[in-house]
Parts: sequence; structure tokens; C-alpha cells
Amino acid sequence: MKLHITCPNCGKAAFGTHKRQLSELVTEVYYECRNPHCFARFVFTGEVARWLQLPVKLNPQLNVPLSPAINVRGLQDALQHLHVADLPPSGEAFEVARGQLDIFHDGVAAHGP
Repeated sequence: MKLHITCPNCGKAAFGTHKRQLSELVTEVYYECRNPHCFARFVFTGEVARWLQLPVKLNPQLNVPLSPAINVRGLQDALQHLHVADLPPSGEAFEVARGQLDIFHDGVAAHGP
């Protein structure tokens, strides 16, 4: 699919001639107006602004915000599938299950009884 935009000068169709990738999120596209009374040339800069749907495998190095719709849906889904831990009454000690990661000891698995 080719996307065409309108010329900012005359409002007629402009077509991309080539592009230049500035980063993972920013691309420049070079356009030419097809109006024979204009023939303007200009550069359009496009940037990935937000995720409308998260990728199956998200690249953690990209700093792309979520669409507000994803935030709401994600929070609703997380709340529906929330698992709550059974904790002892305040002040009582409890044992960490065998093989469970102990968050207070740098990812070392606990060695229960």
C-alpha cells in the first residue's frame, strides 16, 4: 500500500519518491507534487507516536508509549487475572516455597525445607 499526501502549497496529490530512515522510530519521506502548476518538493518526517496494539515480541529498547486504549484494556485484563498471595497475619514469619525466587537476594532461588 502506498500512502499519498497532499501538497502543502497547492493541496493537490504529492507522491513519495524515496525515504531515509533516521532512527528506529523516525523516517523522512521525500515528496514531489504532481500538479504541473506547482511541482513543489518537500520532506515529510514521520515518527512512531504510540502503540495501538502491542507487538507479539516487544523490543525493550524502543521507548514508545501505549495508546490510552491499551492502558485501559491492559489494566482491566490484569485486574481480572490478578492472583493475590496468602500472607500470614502481620508480624508472623513465613517460609518461601522451594524454587521460588527470593526478591531480596538477587534472583537466588529459595531452598525451602
